[in-house]
Amino acid sequence: MTAYPGICAQADCTAALTGRCLESAPSPGECPHFSVRDAAGGETAAASKPATPPPTIRALGRRFHPGLELGLKDVLPVTRARYSHLVGILGSSNAGKTCLLTSLYLQACHGLLRPEFRFAGSLTLQGFELRARKLRTWTNGSMPDQFADHTVLADPRSPAFVHMALDRPGRPGGQGRVELLLADLPGEWSSQLINQASTAKRFDFLARADALVIVVEGPRLAFDSTRHAELMNLRHLLRRLADDVGVDAHAPLVLVASKCDELNMIVPPALAEAEGYARDLGFFPAIVPTASFSRRPERVPNGQGVIDVVHAILKGLPPILEQTPPLQIQKPFRSFWQHRDW
Repeated sequence: MTAYPGICAQADCTAALTGRCLESAPSPGECPHFSVRDAAGGETAAASKPATPPPTIRALGRRFHPGLELGLKDVLPVTRARYSHLVGILGSSNAGKTCLLTSLYLQACHGLLRPEFRFAGSLTLQGFELRARKLRTWTNGSMPDQFADHTVLADPRSPAFVHMALDRPGRPGGQGRVELLLADLPGEWSSQLINQASTAKRFDFLARADALVIVVEGPRLAFDSTRHAELMNLRHLLRRLADDVGVDAHAPLVLVASKCDELNMIVPPALAEAEGYARDLGFFPAIVPTASFSRRPERVPNGQGVIDVVHAILKGLPPILEQTPPLQIQKPFRSFWQHRDW
């Protein structure tokens, strides 16, 4: 925790004590609400200049978004316009990160998250559709071998986010809307972080994350031939996040066991070992088994456990006190509702 000399116009801001901006600016000095002070207690020349006001909801709504994904520069005006939850999603290649996001999107569009949540649109609707395209191409009625393409970032050095807004019916004021900014990171990023501490710099944005989700393959944690290696990788990843990235240990941490339809939704005992290790590092983890797309739908329904991931993320977050209007966001039009029943 590093102090930052200055004063903020936002009543609840603690940037002067923590060095972290309430509205996710890269540094307090770059926030329009923050006035930097010099050693003598006066404003610096840079801080004396009129600050650029944050974008209004209407202005943000008129701004063009390509709809595929948001970069860090795109995320900042979103968080300034309305309180948003930034969620980092990590895991090795083939762990099921993109399938988790795609399953969440398809369930939301179909109204399968009701009554708890109702889909309220997205700034990255085309990005979700691009991730779901393989699910609409079936050969002879058979499920595809690969449900989603591996994540490839437009800028391999910078994270990308997909956005989803959910309404919680019956909640008063600002409590009813949840704005999620979900970092869909390539599996190679997690693997490189495990093997090289020097790559931790690219994860600096996770220091401001409201929640972390780590996706691991349930079957690999359950089978004798792969259990030890998978568990060791998970332990190394947790250690890197705690020591080298410096994530907030008090932020919700969700350990997602994917592909659990192959295990009849039984959580592998090895994941409980990882949970204990995470607690030793100061985290407060939750374990959620999922079946984003079940290969045994007669036993395990498609999408089982996905809504529980959302609940686990939101459970550990502070309540939203402000009552700001929702973002002007893309809502799915008619052709996007014509998904195959699943």
